[in-house]
Amino acid sequence: MELSILEVLYIALIAFISVVGVLLSIVLMKLIKVLNVAVEISEYYYKIKSILYAYSHIPDIVKEKVKNVAKNNKRKKTKSAK
Repeated sequence: MELSILEVLYIALIAFISVVGVLLSIVLMKLIKVLNVAVEISEYYYKIKSILYAYSHIPDIVKEKVKNVAKNNKRKKTKSAK
């Protein structure tokens, strides 16, 4: 049984495509692992960002509470002075 040039080229093409497919799948698996790490880092970043955002409002809340207490004290003083 003899193989023609076209058959040999066809077999070589199949082998080449198989090797390229395996290499491509390995590269994609590595890329997915890297992207998973990036996703975890971004989730951690957004978690920390939301915590810092919440804590950044504490001074404003304290200011409002102090103003309200001061207003209430003034009202009590004016009522008791009358």
